[in-house]
Amino acid sequence: MDARLVSKAQEYGPLLLPGSIFYVGSNPRPRRKVNLYHESYEISYGQRGNYGEDLHTTENTVISNGGLNDLVELEKLSSTFTDRRIGMNLSQTDVANSLGKLYGVHRSVSMISRFERMDLSLSNYLKVYPIILRWLKDSETADGRDKIIRAVVDFQNNNNNDTKSPVKESPQAESPVFSKFPRRRPRTILPDSTRRELERIYRQNKKPSAHELIELAKELNVEKKILKVWFYNRHTRSIIDRKRRLKRAKRKC
Repeated sequence: MDARLVSKAQEYGPLLLPGSIFYVGSNPRPRRKVNLYHESYEISYGQRGNYGEDLHTTENTVISNGGLNDLVELEKLSSTFTDRRIGMNLSQTDVANSLGKLYGVHRSVSMISRFERMDLSLSNYLKVYPIILRWLKDSETADGRDKIIRAVVDFQNNNNNDTKSPVKESPQAESPVFSKFPRRRPRTILPDSTRRELERIYRQNKKPSAHELIELAKELNVEKKILKVWFYNRHTRSIIDRKRRLKRAKRKC
């Protein structure tokens, strides 16, 4: 056990005993299912014969050090917290938001959920245990419960206001990586007079040369790239129309 954890959390002494169930369960080791009331045991993976002595030693140590009492206290705290949260009609998300709003301590919803299921490692338990105790103490009085509910409502209102605010361009788009790629050009809408003139020119010359496009761009006051794209699209559309007419003619025959 890390000595720094013991010095920082003296009140967690019973939980930090090397023989307690909480300590044994938090250590990374092959997962085992121990029957504390019978001599039989089950190993979820690994070879069975090598773990017999270790399991019986752990069983005797846990019972002799009162580890069951530590586990009962932990279950009682988790059950009290869950009942209090449900009694106040709060979700686990609401509790996590209220912790950040009231105490400036941000704990994830998954950590709150794992605390209620008693599915936390020792280090994570020590992170969430003091703030849970403070939350429970505040929720014992009517003023404390009102303060918690008000914090939840304020967080929801602020979140709704942020959602309704105009959407800003993501910082990703402003990053140097994305700035290397050219942005898509806005769609160009040509005036009707310009399109009629282009249609007239297209009937005379379907594929103008580069020099002719430059002269035409100066005459119509349109970029050369736009004219080049227009002639390409117009030629493609004429090919598609011709194929459609041929299909209709074959169907009639």
